[in-house]
Amino acid sequence: MTVSSLPAQLLLLLFIFTWSQQAYAQDLSTVVQIVNGDTNVEVASHTSWLIAEKRTQLSDVQSLKDWQSSYDTKPLSTNKSLWGKLQLNFNLNSSEHYFLSIGNPQLNYVDVYVLDDKNRILSSYLMGANRDIAKRPISHRLFVVPLSPTPRSHINVYFKISDDGPLVVPIELATQSTLLADEQFILVFIGYLCGGLSLLASYFLITYVFLRSPVRFWFAISC
Repeated sequence: MTVSSLPAQLLLLLFIFTWSQQAYAQDLSTVVQIVNGDTNVEVASHTSWLIAEKRTQLSDVQSLKDWQSSYDTKPLSTNKSLWGKLQLNFNLNSSEHYFLSIGNPQLNYVDVYVLDDKNRILSSYLMGANRDIAKRPISHRLFVVPLSPTPRSHINVYFKISDDGPLVVPIELATQSTLLADEQFILVFIGYLCGGLSLLASYFLITYVFLRSPVRFWFAISC
């Protein structure tokens, strides 16, 4: 080895080291850190996406490298599926039940795979608007799967979506209490809305009986 070749080799080593550090930092940035007190976390922005052949299996996508930070919302081709990958790091002092929800109930097929830090499958769920709702792990209008992390644990979630419409895939992670509170709020809101419409319909119907105004009759029917 000549002295003149040393600077070039040092530069090459420096470049390799810098590139590896950047890749490591980028990989860490995709991991969602869950700490005590996190009751509702929007995780779609931390999800990696990949469009693959519909027949592609979980073992195939795990070895692929061309994951993207976003996806095109236009409908998929008939032979394609959208894969998502989510890494969750639970920095918790105690065990707590979390639920991962995919907030588009119109998706035709939704397959969810929950893996541990060694990529061993812990559980899998086959859901979707075209499948029997009674077979969902949680009886819910959305696609909800339970997660039961232990303190200081890491969970990887892969999900496969097959659909013929625009791809809108909101994803949230919430505790059991937060999920129940959100559902109760929605039910109360729907109750108030239906009650208000019923009062309006009754008002217009009663005033129609006394005034015989066709407009009020149609208002009552529209409510």
